[in-house]
Amino acid sequence: MQARYLVCASAAALAVAGNVQAQAGQSGAPTTTQQITQLEEVVVTARKREEQIIDVPASVSAFSREQAEELGGIPDIKSLSYVVPGLALVDTGNINQEVNIRGAGAGTARVTGVNSPIAVLRNGANVAGGNIGGRTYTRTDLFDIERIEVVRGPQGSLYGVNAVGGVMNLISRRPQRDFGFRGSAGWTNEIEASAFEAVLNLPVGDHLAFRVGGQLSDAEGGHFINVFDGKPGDVAHYRGLRASALWEPTDEVSIYLVADSSTDESTSNRIRTTYVLNDPTSTAGPNDPDGPYRYGHNTSNLVTRDLTNYLAQIEWSTPLGEITSVTAHRDRGTRFFQDEDGSFPGYAQLPFPGPPCFTRSCVTLFTDDTVIFSQEFRISNSFGDHIDWIAGVNWQRVENEFAFISDGRTNNNAATLSPTGNNAAVFRDDESQIGVFASASWAASDRLTVDGAIRWGRTEKEGDAYNVRRGTGSVFCNYLDPFNSNVDATCISLPIAFSETYENVAPSLAVKYALAENFNVFATVARGYRSGGFNGTAVSFPTTVPVSYDEEETTAYEAGAKVRVGGGLLTITAFRNDFNDLLVSLPIPGDTAGRSYRENAGEAETHGVDLEWVGRAEFFPEEWGRLDMTAGLNWLDGEITSGPYQGRTVEGAPEHTYTATAIYTRRIGNGMRLSASTSYRGQRGGFTNTTRINNLVPLDDLDLWSARLALDVDQLQFSLSASNLFDEQYVALKDPNRSVYGNPREITFRVLYRFGSEAPRRR
Repeated sequence: MQARYLVCASAAALAVAGNVQAQAGQSGAPTTTQQITQLEEVVVTARKREEQIIDVPASVSAFSREQAEELGGIPDIKSLSYVVPGLALVDTGNINQEVNIRGAGAGTARVTGVNSPIAVLRNGANVAGGNIGGRTYTRTDLFDIERIEVVRGPQGSLYGVNAVGGVMNLISRRPQRDFGFRGSAGWTNEIEASAFEAVLNLPVGDHLAFRVGGQLSDAEGGHFINVFDGKPGDVAHYRGLRASALWEPTDEVSIYLVADSSTDESTSNRIRTTYVLNDPTSTAGPNDPDGPYRYGHNTSNLVTRDLTNYLAQIEWSTPLGEITSVTAHRDRGTRFFQDEDGSFPGYAQLPFPGPPCFTRSCVTLFTDDTVIFSQEFRISNSFGDHIDWIAGVNWQRVENEFAFISDGRTNNNAATLSPTGNNAAVFRDDESQIGVFASASWAASDRLTVDGAIRWGRTEKEGDAYNVRRGTGSVFCNYLDPFNSNVDATCISLPIAFSETYENVAPSLAVKYALAENFNVFATVARGYRSGGFNGTAVSFPTTVPVSYDEEETTAYEAGAKVRVGGGLLTITAFRNDFNDLLVSLPIPGDTAGRSYRENAGEAETHGVDLEWVGRAEFFPEEWGRLDMTAGLNWLDGEITSGPYQGRTVEGAPEHTYTATAIYTRRIGNGMRLSASTSYRGQRGGFTNTTRINNLVPLDDLDLWSARLALDVDQLQFSLSASNLFDEQYVALKDPNRSVYGNPREITFRVLYRFGSEAPRRR
């Protein structure tokens, strides 16, 4: 009943808004100049300097704190994919969700031991690294944001390797000069979930301010029921804290410090899995006797992740220029259990695979511990009135320990535990990057601007891998704790080691020309790299898996235009990416665990079009309200042009993605305001990134909506929001022999109180 009211009310509110907009077009509407002024206020820093979004010679999206609040918040990367055009979501249904841009890196999504194809930054510092739960933003990162910026296309000349698809930069909200507070409480009935948030902003004098905040949420119910015990499996718990300080002792110096910590519990996507033969050449799993929302597991699917972050950003204005230092440390530990056979004794579904799981108690545990440290120094200034420049150096180190632990395996059709099938595959990786970069923007005339950038980079990778076996008889090896156990030659296989150094130079060139006051065209060419590495699985399969793979190189071309149209800003960009030594993931022959390894497949080419429209129109008179809208359409096509997979379509990204948001607000009385919003994400075409690269597993078409209604009464806000608004039963992820289902509709009621610095800027 609540959902029906929400749908009807949202539709009515948006219909009224459309009618009001039509009337405003006849009388009282703001002038084009007023609309343009609002749009020009959008400032981004994704290219390491402040610039208006219309002046950036690239396809750029920016999403603000106000937009996030009007849409009900952005708690995860899935929510972000609804509002930022061109983010192709790999929706794993667990903490391994990630996105790719323009197909870059799509062939290695969800693959361990390979770098992210996108530079994922928080306050200018990298946060992506490691394997499990570390490929994109976490809930901790997305708490209390100021804005999120996305630049599409290679940005290696500024950010180094692994920015072949583009850059995402999240800017946290800094301490403010005014005292303020924000607190909220929410309840989602379908999953018996409660959520609480609080932020306190505390200025101390004229030069110092502190900001502290926290989140707490618990979901005790769920949609996916375990028939083994009758309880929901998709329970979740989260705790997060953050403290930040901003000290500005003089007008020339600013010191910004952030520390936060979080712990979260969730589940693996095995509870969402239904075995379906999506690829006719694959091995069929057992028939599911209970459908997509019921399963039978007698071992754990618990996933835990502990995260801490520290950041120090210093800005100093000197006669030589603006000097910036960014120091960051990130520590993440993940423990990821999953029931491996999908069954229990007496359950109608047979164990899969069969003989190795005769007792129906097979479990796999992934452990992942990652430490990321980065440091950047840069200086920016101008030569006269026509040239702005930046120069800098950055260094980063990522240390990772990863283990794949198999337990509960048996000897064929017997209950005897296997001495070799129960083991731990251990991988350790240490990566250091250093880069020196420079960029310059030359205003050659009032209409023509030329931007150039270049970066020299050096990446050093070292790693090793070994297996710890269970053993037999008097010999027992502690494979369940492989990093801390005393192992010797009787317990471990012959270890392998890897060491390699990669050097590259990444240049870029962009030209922008103003055809008219509100009409810019641009063209760019850039080169990017994704670093090579090693296959830890080679220790288990030395004759079939190569120890290492080479780095991937991308040359990108794009041309586009930014023009004021329809009361908003329209950006149209056509692009082409040429890949050399394309990185793909391939199956390990004969591996019953379904593991994969990385390999260079040859050359590939992708091309497409990005289209985005952002409109903001302030209606007059004020009581008629306001409608803000965004819309995005992205088309992508690609083909592997050489090597063993020549002629195959590049997998892992939809051919078409669609995004849209609409936010309607209207004052309805003194201190009262009504708002309605909706967001949409759709996709068509494309193939799942299977390790077979056979173009036989198409992605499902998706049309997913969310909506929200809110009433502001002075400092209070009452809201009702819905995700998966029309309660679609949809497949979020398809593999060759299984489908992973997404959540049904969820409706959340929330009460919010805020004042001072946290009060909204009224529209």
